[in-house]
Amino acid sequence: MAFNPEFLREGSAIPDYDDPPYTVIGTDDAVAEASVRELYAGVTAPVLVVEPAVAELVKYVANAWHAAKIVFANEIGRIAKHSGVDGREVMDIITQDAKLNVSPAYMRPGFAYGGSCLPKDVRGLLFQAQHHHVPGTTARRPSRQQHSADRCGGRGRSGAQAAACGGPRPCLQDRHG
Repeated sequence: MAFNPEFLREGSAIPDYDDPPYTVIGTDDAVAEASVRELYAGVTAPVLVVEPAVAELVKYVANAWHAAKIVFANEIGRIAKHSGVDGREVMDIITQDAKLNVSPAYMRPGFAYGGSCLPKDVRGLLFQAQHHHVPGTTARRPSRQQHSADRCGGRGRSGAQAAACGGPRPCLQDRHG
């Protein structure tokens, strides 16, 4: 048995099949892997062989990520329109940055949210949306306290536990009475 998620868009399925970024095969069975590889013999993309559950989750995450990008771009379009700005021009500029904006950067689970600009600029974007009465903005500011609690087993702001995390080392916890 093999799980082979497809990443084909409506209207461009054949070019998507012929030139994918990668092919995912989820299997523990060498015979099943060979059979699926044979299906893609003429495709030059890298083949990633993973556990079936990983392949299944990759499919869900890919589509959820595409949906999130669409929702975000539409929200930026609404904010831009109400601000008298061309949202397409804004997003065209954003997508030209392949180092951070359209890249693997920031796409790691557990990545810290912070610094001086991220919170400030997300607040600025939310202010623009609220100022122009744009409903439904999903660009919410994540909770640093919740991130710390999730990552380190702490209890966040209201708990009796403080945590300091850094890098791949385990969290250092100090209980306060």
